Amino acid sequence: MSGSAPPARDRPAGWAERAGAWLSEEALTWLLIILFADMFVLPSLGSGLGTLALNIAFTALLFTGLATVASRGIAFFAVGVLAASAVVLRWMGPDPDLPGTPVVAAFAAVVVVGILTLLVLLRTLSPGPITRRRIEGAIASYLLIGMTFALAFELLELLRPGSLHFDADVPELTEQAVGYFSAVTLTTVGYGDVTPVTPLARRLAILEGIIGQLYPAIIIGWMVSSMKRRGD
Repeated sequence: MSGSAPPARDRPAGWAERAGAWLSEEALTWLLIILFADMFVLPSLGSGLGTLALNIAFTALLFTGLATVASRGIAFFAVGVLAASAVVLRWMGPDPDLPGTPVVAAFAAVVVVGILTLLVLLRTLSPGPITRRRIEGAIASYLLIGMTFALAFELLELLRPGSLHFDADVPELTEQAVGYFSAVTLTTVGYGDVTPVTPLARRLAILEGIIGQLYPAIIIGWMVSSMKRRGD
């Protein structure tokens, strides 16, 4: 009979889809909040409490990011395993019984945060109206790009010490130092108190600077174009 209500067994699936979309939207907001806290608030807490807070924020960041782009399939499962491995290695810290632990932890973090950046960016650029959530996704993607490069610089410095030159007033190879260097490179501020020395470090810095200039222009142009298309 046309116009009749759908069978009851079909309704929970629709409700589940709406609940999943709601969770992803809310997770995107929390992802942005955690990113701001991780970059601007927690590094000022000091070495002891600050390290604990940053580890907690890193854990929340990864799993909130996974919730934001939640999907099914082997790819999501693989990213989840990588995220869990990165979190475990992060909390373990340097282990004298396991040589190379900091390098492995940094590599896992680069891979996971890099994949998360791509997934959030693809979600942001997916078809649909320009909403507050989509703008939050664009901002989160920009901050995640900076975090990915910060972790890449940290990994490079662990593999080849001396890749970055730190002035006397800048502490050597801390998360705050590489995060600061990545931020001033992404925004093309470049104060010069941390400088890339090796060819690979310089190429990474140039790549981040180019992305930092192109990303806002591309995102703003895409949003304006999308709004015009919907207005026609």
